[in-house]
Amino acid sequence: MERGMKILACAVGLVFGTAVLSLMASVMGESAGPGGIMTVAVSLALAFGAIGFYTIKDDPLEGVCLIGNGVTVILFSWLVTVPYVQRTVDEQLRMCQTVISFTDKNFDRLDADHNGIIDEPELKSAKGWTGLTADEHATIEHIGHNVSAIGHVTKSTLSPLWAEGAPNNKEYGISKEDVKTYSERLKETRKNWIRQ
Repeated sequence: MERGMKILACAVGLVFGTAVLSLMASVMGESAGPGGIMTVAVSLALAFGAIGFYTIKDDPLEGVCLIGNGVTVILFSWLVTVPYVQRTVDEQLRMCQTVISFTDKNFDRLDADHNGIIDEPELKSAKGWTGLTADEHATIEHIGHNVSAIGHVTKSTLSPLWAEGAPNNKEYGISKEDVKTYSERLKETRKNWIRQ
């Protein structure tokens, strides 16, 4: 029974480590670069490893599990997190000029309430437009998924943790100025991910 509890505790530790790494990757975002994400992973792995080496003499199973957790966190980062973020950045860079052209051409139509900001509900509404090509629909979808990178925060509220939607308490919108500066901002904030 005690052995099963230790294995369960190690599994929980692994899930916790992976969750911390994923959280750090999302907080650091695409601007951190692969080195930043791997630094977090190695730091977390070293913490697991140090605790594992400290406990291995008293409880070999627990020590090995903790060291294994550290190795798994590094492998997860290297094989999953870094490639995922790299694909996201590559897609943003590939779509950048398409987004700028489409948004320039359709800004007034996208900005349904004509307040100078294309907000997330307006982007959702645009997905239902008729007469668009498949590429145009894909562009609207891409803009919707990347509105925080393309635009700016239009509203931010502090919510208690238990409030509905508390983790995402920022609303984003896209202005004409955001569209003009998108390419430069994207290249600057993603410079650690741009392949040479």
